[in-house]
Amino acid sequence: MGTLSLSTSKFWDELKKEGKATEWNKTVITAVFKNEGKLDSIQAYDDQTVSAGAMQKTIRKETGEGQLADQVYEFKRDYPELYKRDFEDRGWRVS
Repeated sequence: MGTLSLSTSKFWDELKKEGKATEWNKTVITAVFKNEGKLDSIQAYDDQTVSAGAMQKTIRKETGEGQLADQVYEFKRDYPELYKRDFEDRGWRVS
């Protein structure tokens, strides 16, 4: 079930300080996370190849597409240096 709790994540303070999140956002998202898992959760009891994280972003086995692939692609586009470090340098790629 994972060990990294969203409600105690240090990133909430940063997001609020930057105006990217509010206390209400934290309350709502944390409530959803209680049903979905922790930040480092992975589960395989549905029909997707991978469901990862507290929001259970998915990759479909038939196509390799899904919410997780889309989100990683956006990360690659927006943060190419971090993408290289965290994905490419470890053998993971999205296109």
